[in-house]
Amino acid sequence: MIEGATKRPWTSELASKNIDEERSFTVPEPAKVPPGYVYTTPYALEVGKIVVFDLDAMQVDIDGHAWIDPFAINVDPAITKNAVLLEKLQDGTIKVNLSRCHGHSWRRGPKPEKKHGLDWIMVSEFVGQVPPGTVLPAR
Repeated sequence: MIEGATKRPWTSELASKNIDEERSFTVPEPAKVPPGYVYTTPYALEVGKIVVFDLDAMQVDIDGHAWIDPFAINVDPAITKNAVLLEKLQDGTIKVNLSRCHGHSWRRGPKPEKKHGLDWIMVSEFVGQVPPGTVLPAR
C-alpha cells in the first residue's frame, strides 16, 4: 500500500451494508384530476346514475345482443338530439333507455373486441322503446 493512503472499503465491507437502504425512497401517489374535469364513461359510471351518451356508445352483435363501449364519452343532453341514456346496475351491466333514439337503428356486426384491455359492457335491459312508425316531436 502506498504510504499515506487510506484503505477504501470495497467488496467485503460494502457487501455487508444493505445497499437497498441507501437507495430507497418514497414514491408519491399520483394526483387525481377533480371529477368536474373528467368525462364520465360507462366503465366509471356509478351504480344508479343515468348519463346521456352518443348513439355510437352501443353496438349490436350478430345475435342481436347489445354492448356498451366502456370508454364512450358522455354528451350534453341539451345539444344532443339522438342519444342513449345509460344506467349502470348493481351487477355491473347496463340498462339502456331508447326514448331519445328517434328511430335510429343499429347495424349488426361481430361482438366488439376488448378496448384498452376491457370487455365491452353487456346490456341487460332496454326501456323507453318507441313503437315503429311513431312520429316523435323534434327536439
